[in-house]
Amino acid sequence: MPKRKSYTVKEKLEAVTRVKQRDETEAYVSRDNGIPELTLRSWIMDEQKMCDFVNTVDSSDGRKRNKAMTASDPELGKLFTVDLSEIQAETPVSGPVRSVEA
Repeated sequence: MPKRKSYTVKEKLEAVTRVKQRDETEAYVSRDNGIPELTLRSWIMDEQKMCDFVNTVDSSDGRKRNKAMTASDPELGKLFTVDLSEIQAETPVSGPVRSVEA
């Protein structure tokens, strides 16, 4: 059984664009990208949700994500994303991470 592949929002939107704007068939795009047709159809149905997601989050970060999920409170979600990005930039992690017991 093949291993599942995770696609970024950018890759999903590119596949949807090929079907909608370039008039390529769903079957051709799915075969070309190795995406099951049912998965591609679900991306087409979620196109508006993904576009809204990319427009509400920082475009460089939003297109790299795999899931188009936002917080119920947009301001809180934006603050959390910014803080988390800053923390990750300030605290590089290399090697295994182990929990420290008290």
